Amino acid sequence: MDEQELKEHLEKIEKLVHSADKFNEMSFRMVLEGMINKGGEEAEYLIVRFIHDSTLDLSTRLNIIRVAGYIQSMHFLIPLKKIIDKEESVQLKKEAVISVAKYNNRQALNILNQALNNISNPVLLEVINNEIGKIKKNNPLFALLPRFQEGEKDPKNFHVTIDILKRILTPADAAMFTGYLDCGKPMIEEGAFEILCFTGDAAVQEVIFKFFQDRCSQIPCLNQPQCQELYALIQKIKHYFFRHPSLIHLQLDNLGTRLFHTKDSRVREMLISIICQSEQPSALLLVNKVYDSDPALRTVIVREYSGNNAAVDLLFEKYQNKTADEDLKRGLIQSLLKSRKGIEYFYSHFSSLEAGEKEMIVNQLPLGGETGHDLSNFIQMIFQTEPINLKVALMKRAKEYYEFSLKDILFDFDREDEFSLVEQEYLDTITHLFPVTSIKKLMERIAYGDLSMPRVKRYLKQVSQLVTAGLVFCFEDTRFISRLVNKIIFFNNPDLNVLFLGIIRYIKTFDLNTVKNMEDALSFFINTRGAKISVKEGDEIRKIRIAVKDLLYEIKTVEDGCKSLESMFAGPALDADQMANLLSRHSLCISLLTERVNRSIEKNLARAGIKALKQWIEFFQRFPMLGMQVIDAIAQKARQQKGALYSQMNQLLQSLPKEPFKIVFRLNDRRITALFRDQCQEIIPGIPLSTEADAWQEGDMLICDAENLKDFILKDSLPAKKLFLILEKTSDFSSFQEYNPRTLVKPFSAYRIMKEILRELYI
Repeated sequence: MDEQELKEHLEKIEKLVHSADKFNEMSFRMVLEGMINKGGEEAEYLIVRFIHDSTLDLSTRLNIIRVAGYIQSMHFLIPLKKIIDKEESVQLKKEAVISVAKYNNRQALNILNQALNNISNPVLLEVINNEIGKIKKNNPLFALLPRFQEGEKDPKNFHVTIDILKRILTPADAAMFTGYLDCGKPMIEEGAFEILCFTGDAAVQEVIFKFFQDRCSQIPCLNQPQCQELYALIQKIKHYFFRHPSLIHLQLDNLGTRLFHTKDSRVREMLISIICQSEQPSALLLVNKVYDSDPALRTVIVREYSGNNAAVDLLFEKYQNKTADEDLKRGLIQSLLKSRKGIEYFYSHFSSLEAGEKEMIVNQLPLGGETGHDLSNFIQMIFQTEPINLKVALMKRAKEYYEFSLKDILFDFDREDEFSLVEQEYLDTITHLFPVTSIKKLMERIAYGDLSMPRVKRYLKQVSQLVTAGLVFCFEDTRFISRLVNKIIFFNNPDLNVLFLGIIRYIKTFDLNTVKNMEDALSFFINTRGAKISVKEGDEIRKIRIAVKDLLYEIKTVEDGCKSLESMFAGPALDADQMANLLSRHSLCISLLTERVNRSIEKNLARAGIKALKQWIEFFQRFPMLGMQVIDAIAQKARQQKGALYSQMNQLLQSLPKEPFKIVFRLNDRRITALFRDQCQEIIPGIPLSTEADAWQEGDMLICDAENLKDFILKDSLPAKKLFLILEKTSDFSSFQEYNPRTLVKPFSAYRIMKEILRELYI
């Protein structure tokens, strides 16, 4: 808020405080807390004044002190301490003690411990002791500290305590252990050093480095093949440097000295791995010197420099050295490909490399989002200019690492002859990565192409391995199934017919005309084959009839919903409640008949008057996903209007998500990820898809398994809405029930799942 708004807001807080007796106490506290949070620091400074204001009645001051405990601002701690130390009112002291205890940290504990020495009132003493007990119970640090301090008496328990402290301490908490680094008890000192290395921030660097240097100078075994004391010390400080690589150059001389004067190979490897984390030129020079003088450390250097952009030039220099053996060269390639700069180097020099080098590079390309660097140009170049063996190698790697960016290349019609040379590898790759698209494309090639029967049979066998998941297809040609049947009947082969019919009964679609065509095609097949129909063909035909009947019933229901929807948009008024009810029953009519719905929206939006436009604005604020689909039409209408209506429509545009809505997949089973991604792209192609854990915003949909959901929960970053949980079995759901996810349990039916997903998207 600007200066004037802040001034007015603070005046409202003053007015509220001075009229507190007009509210019940709970209402007063709730309103005051909200106003303080909105007013920020300036509001907190005002409350500090009120905490000490003796002109206020006792009840108001008690409620203000209680609110201070709710908010737990650092600005309130000292004023609350003064209440405990100097106020005469026992009630005020008691309320201040309880508010301080809510901070639940070391400062709060110190304030309450000091109060024990200054207070004689037995009632207050009991309150303070109770609150101290609660803090110690709620904060494990205070319970673990005595166990740490008495570590030398029980070494086994001491090491367990350190492990727990390393996991739970914040950097601020860890700083208190700096005082133990020179306590005169070696085990306690080592423990404090370990805790600080694992949890300390940059503020404790001075004491950590002093301890490290002092201990290094006291170690007697540097010239021995194994120096356990130095090994243990380096193991600890390694974690500090890995967390704060920008500090490594401050200790580079000390680290270099240890590296060149230590015989223990384990220590030397750890030291070089630490130095390799730094991007400073001085560190690079030192590493280069070690690389040239010590062949035993070259593999470590190459590995530790993986992905380090600052080290790319150094690694290139070593890669170009003809004396490097094949294993080292493979390691150099792997490290260089982990960095953007390294990828760009190989991309620009690829044509001049030898065939063996090219193959090594292709076999180590970091596909599947392994590094987050864009490889699309690199991949495109390999498919455009390189021989077929490299294309096959790239397809194999893409299949192994689920590289979804190959879709446009693999389904490029102009490359069909090229891929036919390695047909089986090609078929395995596309069906592995893009099962829905592959089935559709392969069946289209059968329907519209001029293929031999062996090739048709190969395609159908590949398809038959995928269709049982109940995949959903959108066919542009509603007579597509009839065309397929014509082609299959032409071959007059009963075995081929059975294979084909076994596929058709699993085909799902949301389009009424396509389902009716399936009925017609089946009748045509029966009439054409006549008495030639075998027993196996007959079995498949009966199963198809049942499947089509069920599908037809559902699709007619969706079609009825779509007609109702179009009527609603064409009517004189929009009823949001009626819309929500319709969408809950017929969510597919929005998503799968989008073009019809959007045409209806845009047509009626264009001719809407002032009153109707206001309705549209309110309506889309309730259904933002619909609003996003016709955002251009809304924006155009907004530009045509004047005054208040223009302002209202702009508010609507601002209320819609700033970034495109996404579906985020976090599944350890990449095969299921591939299936869901491809199915979503077939049904709702306009919605972006992502597999990045941190890529979602509120309003996105998250599809994850139990393990990834636990990660989100631990990071306290779970989306508030639209969560789908993939489970192995129903009984696993109880562990996640409180997060209210929609649950999908194996085995999956993509048809059923897509209906669930679409319902969640629009309501």
